[in-house]
Amino acid sequence: MSSLSDIGKENVIPAKVEDLSEEQKAEMEQKMQDLKKAYINSFSMTWQGKVIQKYKCQMPKLEGEGSSGAKAVHHALINQSGILVTTLSNLINSVVDGSIAE
Repeated sequence: MSSLSDIGKENVIPAKVEDLSEEQKAEMEQKMQDLKKAYINSFSMTWQGKVIQKYKCQMPKLEGEGSSGAKAVHHALINQSGILVTTLSNLINSVVDGSIAE
């Protein structure tokens, strides 16, 4: 049973821009400017004046998001390391005693 002080999806209130500190607002503004610049840089103009997109601008990964695939694999390996060790030990024992050849 969780207490009222525990943080979870059901008891977290999303923040609004006006709730942010001045420092947080400034950081958000800088990140928005960086994204806008990256998006604009994905476009070029032809000599005929037509604007074309050279490449799709990808949303940057959020801090903590990182390479989530690599993190997921890492956590899976750590969480399943006992099973992997047992499986490898059993395999090595089977090779050593010759029962794997059967």
